[in-house]
Amino acid sequence: MNAPTPIKRPKRLWVAAILDALIAILAMTLVAFLLTSSRVPAAVVPSAIGAISALIPAAFLLLYAALAVKGVPSARRGLLLIASVYFGSIVVQNAVLLWGPAETLIPSRKLLANVVRHSISLGINWWALSSLKTRLFFEAQVLLSNKSPDSTRES
Repeated sequence: MNAPTPIKRPKRLWVAAILDALIAILAMTLVAFLLTSSRVPAAVVPSAIGAISALIPAAFLLLYAALAVKGVPSARRGLLLIASVYFGSIVVQNAVLLWGPAETLIPSRKLLANVVRHSISLGINWWALSSLKTRLFFEAQVLLSNKSPDSTRES
């Protein structure tokens, strides 16, 4: 009996997962720096709730990126959901500041750059995780995980 050839991880999955992992690690490092550095002014140091609300989505983004690269079948939808929430909330927050009152502490070109950059990250995730190649890869992982040695043995 011929063994089915496993489907290779699509390169687009690697791109999205590495991008998400790097952004999550950067976000967690920034929060840790803001909390621990003596060079940060007290007005900029996040509160405990602010730090937790920044760390939890970044941790989930990192976790689901790793699970997706590993090939865990439910990780594709989880990573897509977490990336949509993570990057989408940043896009919305910056867009509201951009189109809100004229006077903000952050220059509008930086807000616009954040909107564009995180929209691209969101688009890469949707492209990579919704593509046919990626869906076929995760469907093959479901089939491989459902096969036990007893069910594949010939009678």
